[in-house]
This record gives sequence, C-alpha cells and structure tokens, in this order.
Amino acid sequence: MLPNYSVKRTAECRYGVSCNAPRRGRLPQALAGMKQRFNPGTEVWFASDSSTSSYSGVFEDDGETAYFYAYDRGNPDAPILDAVHIYSAHSIDDREREAEAEIYWSSDGLKAGLLINDFLHAVIDFQSCKAYGRTNFPPPGGPWRAAQREPWQDSFATLLD
Repeated sequence: MLPNYSVKRTAECRYGVSCNAPRRGRLPQALAGMKQRFNPGTEVWFASDSSTSSYSGVFEDDGETAYFYAYDRGNPDAPILDAVHIYSAHSIDDREREAEAEIYWSSDGLKAGLLINDFLHAVIDFQSCKAYGRTNFPPPGGPWRAAQREPWQDSFATLLD
C-alpha cells in the first residue's frame, strides 16, 4: 500500500484517507488509466488521451509545483486549454515516499479526473470548458479564461460516470 500524503496547510485532509471525497471505488473501473508511480517534488510528466476526441489530461510535477492540464492535441498552436494547481512540493509531508497517480476518463471521453493515491484531486470537463481543482487555483486561463474558478465540490466525481 502506498503512503498517504498530508499537506501541511490542510490538516483535516490527508491525501487518500481522511477526506470523505469519492475515491476510485466509486469511479468506473473500465475507464481507469495506467497508474504512474512517482515521488512528489521530483520532475515527472505523463498524459492520458481521450479515446473519443483529441483531448488529453496531462499531469506535471516540475519539482516545485504540480498541475493538471486540459490539453487539445488537435490544436498544435495553442494546445493548453487550462491548468489547475494540484500541490506545491514544499507543502507535502513525506514527499520522499512514492505516490501513484492515475487519470480516469468518462465514458464519453470528454471528462478526465486526476487521482493521486486513489484520491480525486481534479476534474476537467472538456464539454463545458471547465476545470476543477481542490485548490481552486489559478483562475481559469487560456481559452477557458474566467475571473475565478468554480469552488471544488466532491460531487464533481459524478462527472466521471
């Protein structure tokens, strides 16, 4: 079993255990992506492509911060549609311990979710042109620009049904 990461600034919520948020058990197993092992705070990048569109969900940790990107492979001139902040490496306890990330897709291939240690951190809804993350940061940018991001709700997991 992989460790549960705690974020220093979020005492009540542990990555993958203490929150009442939906976990992988409530998401459709058939739509699971390949699990990627990594150490938070070390450079890692991986993508998962929709099976029905030119969209991809991309997870990147540059060693300091991690983001989940809404990416359009069909638009090489401006492929990044939006990005949501996942964590800052300095805020993670036990970052030397291995984690497991996975990108899930809805059956229509228009929504992607990022799970780290089976805990849902972000959802991208390509159909509605919105990305949701637990940190609600940064404000939507790129083609999906808006004044602010919609606050996180655990019910966003249902978008992945």
